Amino acid sequence: MKWYIETDRYAKIYTKNAGSKAPADIAEIYRQSGMKALIFPLFPKEVKSEVYKKIWLLLRGTFSWIKVFCRVRKGDVIFLKHPFYGNRLTYRWIPFIRRKKECRFVVLIHDMESLRRGGSNYTEEVSSTGRFADHQLLKQFDAIICHNRIMKEYLVSLGNSADKIICLEIFDYLTEANINDRRKSDIPSIAI
Repeated sequence: MKWYIETDRYAKIYTKNAGSKAPADIAEIYRQSGMKALIFPLFPKEVKSEVYKKIWLLLRGTFSWIKVFCRVRKGDVIFLKHPFYGNRLTYRWIPFIRRKKECRFVVLIHDMESLRRGGSNYTEEVSSTGRFADHQLLKQFDAIICHNRIMKEYLVSLGNSADKIICLEIFDYLTEANINDRRKSDIPSIAI
């Protein structure tokens, strides 16, 4: 069986940008292809206490990974999206579940903190966490789905095996709009 790990969509905070479009579309594509969801709770952003955040992550994250361990069976495939919260917890659980359940883990990369090279909210903590996720956590996966050959070269430079990296080259986005079939007589056009 194939599974995908998703954060709780019902608690999702929607913003006025397309940042959540690709992850939401990928989750829908997984669902439509018959994969089963393993829901992780959404991290409570309104909490400001770092101590509370760490306790929450340890307890809720561990509980969610225990649910994954109990539900998957021998030979199953589990898909995750990168980045994902709880990198150090995920780093410990993937090899444990793989060893005990003989499962495979696949990650689809949406973004890599180590490639952002800064930004308005790029703190040292995020930098350290992002570096760990990009440089260490990705090595735990049996297959990595990345954007293109440039990102693949970067992943190989971080120590990932080229044989386990698959390039999408372009993301498929879902749409509700009507898509007209093109005829050979149509004038070529580009929509941006």
